[in-house]
Amino acid sequence: MMFHQKSIRVVVTMFIGFIITGCSFPVATPATPSPNPELIYTLAAETVQAQLTQNEILGTDTPVPAAPEGTLESDLPTNTPTPTSTATASQTPTQTLVPTLADEDPILKLGNPSWSTTFKDDSTWYTFETDQTSFEIEDNALVMTAKKSNSYENWSMAWPVLTDFYLEVTGTSGDSCQGKDRYGLIFRAPDPEQGYLVGISCDGSYRIRTWDGENFEELRGWQSSEHILTGEDQTNRLGVIVDGSDISVYINGHLVEEIQDDSYSKGSFGTFIAAENTPDFEVAVSKAAYWDLP
Repeated sequence: MMFHQKSIRVVVTMFIGFIITGCSFPVATPATPSPNPELIYTLAAETVQAQLTQNEILGTDTPVPAAPEGTLESDLPTNTPTPTSTATASQTPTQTLVPTLADEDPILKLGNPSWSTTFKDDSTWYTFETDQTSFEIEDNALVMTAKKSNSYENWSMAWPVLTDFYLEVTGTSGDSCQGKDRYGLIFRAPDPEQGYLVGISCDGSYRIRTWDGENFEELRGWQSSEHILTGEDQTNRLGVIVDGSDISVYINGHLVEEIQDDSYSKGSFGTFIAAENTPDFEVAVSKAAYWDLP
């Protein structure tokens, strides 16, 4: 799918121990996340903003817990000739809904993740705010907000650097989610200006691209998928297996795309957000994890 790229602006700011991308407008100084001392190369965070004419975003439901069963009994005194009567009232048990994983879901065979976070603090992810976007930790989630519906891609990074892996995030859309409002993953980013991006949109589509610091290249244009839960207040799991030049995309455990590309061999990862239709479009990422491939 061809698209017209109106403008791209990238500003990179270096600080001790970390690399952060910024903007041409004033940026509030964020708190510095704690690095992992065992890592030789630490890329703490980065955000790139690119104005496009096309866009994307996400969605799932929380199961209702089982209702307890109760019994009410009344007994007459034993010294009366009237027989004892017992009345029993019971609630109909509600079955707890347990999601059924797809047969091809990578987590079925990969076991425990090599690394994961549930965002109890900002020690594993860079948080910041500009007049375009914000990335903040709230209620054990990384809350991403695209303030303007101008199709800018904005992202922030975690610190691990990966080569071959399965990477997955769980995100929930806010109370407004339309069209090509979108969110997703950036991965194998060797520096703040490069990497792969895979995103899902509010209308149930996904797309795969590369970013070289100046231009996006579509490896797979917008494709619809029945496995994406669409609209507002929906939760989706978005994952990628990257093994050499093979890239496989999973949505809620279902394999939806396989491509080959050798543009980038390793790098850090993060999450991005962009809005086309919804000012203050919001996504809460509740979990992120990766598995090193055997």
